[in-house]
Amino acid sequence: MSLLIGFRGDRVGLLMYLAAHLARALEELPDTHPALIAGQILHWVPRRH
Repeated sequence: MSLLIGFRGDRVGLLMYLAAHLARALEELPDTHPALIAGQILHWVPRRH
């Protein structure tokens, strides 16, 4: 959570962080459907801005 504080107000940095997190999640959870992870991120992001 501490990493996210550094990206507050920096949408590009936040998107880069989320992209890296998504790639890492796909590597760790190959059985998880990408749409489910993307859905969770899209549901979470609007609350941060």
